[in-house]
Amino acid sequence: MAPWRKPRTLSVVVNTCNRSASLDVTIASLLGQSFKNMEVIVVNGPSSDSTQNVIDKYKNNIKSLNCAELNLSKSRNIGIAAAAGDVVAFVDDDAIVEPFWAERILSAYVSEDVGAVGGFVFDHTGFEFQTTYIVCDRLGASWVRVEFDPAELYSLPGAFKYSAMIGTNCSFRRDILLSICGFDEEYEYFLDETDVCVRVIDKGYKICQAKGAYVHHKFLPSYMRSASRVTLHHYPILKNTLYFGLKHASSQMSQQAIRANVDEIYARHLKDAEAAALDGRMAPEIAEQLPATYQRACRDAIERSASAAFHKPLRSCESGLFFLPAVSRDLDRSRQLCVALLCRNYDADDSGIARFVRVQARALEALGHIVHVLTESKMHPTVDWEDGVWVHRLVLGWFDDQQEMLPLQVHPDQWCYSRTALEEIRKINGRHRVDVVEAPLWGNEALAIIASKEFPVVVSLQTSQAIALESHPEWQRDSSFMRDVVRPTIEGENYVLANCDLIRTISRAIANEISSRNGIKLADGRVVLCPLALEDRATSRISSLDLARPMILFVGRLELRKGIDTLLDALPKILREFSNAQVVIVGDDKLPTGDGKQTFRQIFEAKHVQLLDNVHFTGVISDTEVDEYFQRAALFVAPSRFESFGLIYVEAMMFDVPTVACDVGGVPEVFADSGCAKLVEPDNPVALADAVICELRKLFDAEQGRTGRARQEYERRFLPEQMALQMSEIYRSVLPRKVR
Repeated sequence: MAPWRKPRTLSVVVNTCNRSASLDVTIASLLGQSFKNMEVIVVNGPSSDSTQNVIDKYKNNIKSLNCAELNLSKSRNIGIAAAAGDVVAFVDDDAIVEPFWAERILSAYVSEDVGAVGGFVFDHTGFEFQTTYIVCDRLGASWVRVEFDPAELYSLPGAFKYSAMIGTNCSFRRDILLSICGFDEEYEYFLDETDVCVRVIDKGYKICQAKGAYVHHKFLPSYMRSASRVTLHHYPILKNTLYFGLKHASSQMSQQAIRANVDEIYARHLKDAEAAALDGRMAPEIAEQLPATYQRACRDAIERSASAAFHKPLRSCESGLFFLPAVSRDLDRSRQLCVALLCRNYDADDSGIARFVRVQARALEALGHIVHVLTESKMHPTVDWEDGVWVHRLVLGWFDDQQEMLPLQVHPDQWCYSRTALEEIRKINGRHRVDVVEAPLWGNEALAIIASKEFPVVVSLQTSQAIALESHPEWQRDSSFMRDVVRPTIEGENYVLANCDLIRTISRAIANEISSRNGIKLADGRVVLCPLALEDRATSRISSLDLARPMILFVGRLELRKGIDTLLDALPKILREFSNAQVVIVGDDKLPTGDGKQTFRQIFEAKHVQLLDNVHFTGVISDTEVDEYFQRAALFVAPSRFESFGLIYVEAMMFDVPTVACDVGGVPEVFADSGCAKLVEPDNPVALADAVICELRKLFDAEQGRTGRARQEYERRFLPEQMALQMSEIYRSVLPRKVR
């Protein structure tokens, strides 16, 4: 016999049927692994959806085969036959693997007596475990969250209980799989991998769990179970439970005892089915037919357990296919970072911070970094993998240790969010080292992380509380709010700025403004400039405009800071000059003006009834609808009183729309010397109206619509990859020298 050699290559088999959307995610997560000695094999069952299209999408990076029957064990055997790796792993088509999963699975094969390796599995929340250590018995019963590692105690051949794995995160040495003839194809579903586990144990090998080899199991309905997890197809479960017991427990207990065990399981199935039929979760005929189904299941199990038909070795010990490394991009592991981005309002559609964090997260992931976004959930905690980014939605915990960790006192809401984020970052760090944390200044999200001194922290500058105060007279009038929230928040901001590792400013103007308003000196050596960016959404730009009815577009919240009052006051003069112009105002128009009585929309509509045919308020609309307006706009107007950067102006550039804005904050830096914007002083409706009229006249005089100048500026300066490359170097600059 050849001497044992530690396994070096891994074949991952995904068996699928009619789950095209989730399969796409599963394959993407596998191809995101930075481990190069891995191949991916997809075995497609009799799918009738777009599964084949998904497989074709990845055809250059995966092996694909077909299984004509809806039989999971047959599908798994097809995958084993195609595998060229030393180890064959299986994940479900509704599963997502965490970073480093592949290499951690393979590295757990530390000795010749390790025959199989699994890993812990998170349930659909991504927060709680579905399985940890697993022990099964020879009747098919399982204990899936055992508190100790059973690998040594429960790896005895012939033992009634043994260490086992779950099918969505399991692996086996390929030579052992072949020696035990692969999967028993009697198991079309249920107990298929458990049967292999007991045969591996009986062969004298151990089953271990790899530390840190996590899989997220996003439960989806199937032909077996409904979306509400009601069993719809009882036959395979009942038949296979009896078959399994007869096959593996007959040497230790009587057939009557084995049958009695299955009778108890059937009774529970019947009770659950009758309850589901009664409350409408299942068709009544399924429950009515269950007794006959059980009789058929028992008859088939007894008959087939007496047969040795499954003892058919796979066709060859050698795969007929070459090893196909599943590398979708060239990743330099030495340059890969694990980045945690904080964004409390990540799911908010109208949050500028959320918008740029989403773009930045995806751009960093596209470079090969591991990216985690931490945000708040009002419902329950979850972890999801979205566009290659791990999104942790956290429910705030209560922490009363602020005085112990901070030399100041902020509002408990801010502290508890930051402490909750710190606890989650610690958890992530336990699975794969967190290299750096980036958080916005707004909301003091980084307070606890900075105070802990456990992780390098980069703080990004946006509008601070001190700057926002100017646009909120209602705050200024509320003495208790000023005392309890505003002033402590500003003090917290100054602590964050003074103690973070590096300050990322999105414009020079915002750094200067915060230094002035917050009364804090920002040392030049701790401040780096990295502008924001946006993903290109202008895929169907139009070159011609309707100059007979030119559209003037505003996008933003209808509040004082955005200068909506200035624009509305300028409209009468603009529409006298261009009576056919259409003004579209996009954004939340239900916000009070500051006196708390009326909205800007209500005031305008009451005062200018004669202009309502020309002015259209859309309220909050989808991004797709916003894009449609940008495609048709002749001119974009956004007279903000202050913008730390102004992503909305980059959006206008993206769609090649000329802009009229105010010469404030970071706005001049966005446009620089591009010549695609007219800037005026803030709070001046007359100057704004004159600028809009001037720009519209230029369009009419040229009779050519867009020039392409704004679009060129977007492509030159504001693509996400450019920002991500710069941020990668910024992150590396704050790493401890030994890990740079």
